[in-house]
Amino acid sequence: MTFTRLVNTTLENKKSETIQNGISESNVAVVEFEEEIDKQVDFAKNTAELLKQAEFVIDENAFQNFLDSVVELSEGWSVDELCHLRAQLFFSVHNHRMDWDKADLLQVR
Repeated sequence: MTFTRLVNTTLENKKSETIQNGISESNVAVVEFEEEIDKQVDFAKNTAELLKQAEFVIDENAFQNFLDSVVELSEGWSVDELCHLRAQLFFSVHNHRMDWDKADLLQVR
């Protein structure tokens, strides 16, 4: 079922419900419902536009270099040290979770 069809069906059901309860279609509740649907449709359109503009970017070579550096630098580390490194990596990933361009995340520091 398409979004438009779902909205129309929901709106028709709400109007039918309103009529069955003896309330006229011009009732404020129906108007508020229609306004809420309009807001949700606008939000969905705006979100779709933002997603079209956003593009996930990751340099595969930089990612491989990063992995190689982590492996090389952590060679011979104890389990405790590796667990600490894992926590730091998770922290960095979490800090960059909203970035579409992951270049800053892959900078070896």
